[in-house]
Amino acid sequence: MGYIINRKGQIFFGNTLVIMDESDPTYIDYRSFLESGGTVMESNDPNDVILEQIESLRIAYSRRISEIPGMQEAVERFAIDGTPIPQGIVDKREELKTEYHESINQITN
Repeated sequence: MGYIINRKGQIFFGNTLVIMDESDPTYIDYRSFLESGGTVMESNDPNDVILEQIESLRIAYSRRISEIPGMQEAVERFAIDGTPIPQGIVDKREELKTEYHESINQITN
């Protein structure tokens, strides 16, 4: 078993995350390993790719929901004085949420 780096740049030894803190024992072991000529392997876990795709979709759909015409003003009014968010905006948000979950299902199945 050796050190593996995932797509997020996190380094693991087995299932243990290496804490990038010079006083942490996992980091001290990791540095000793590198100093003695050890190398880090890239993860080939397909779950890493799936998690990256899901995060990308989450960001894209969050942006799309935020860009619904009138959304920002409706949310501000709701936060300030409790004015209900117009049903058209709620419906569009629900439509985008449904698309998001369908996209996630396509990736994970």
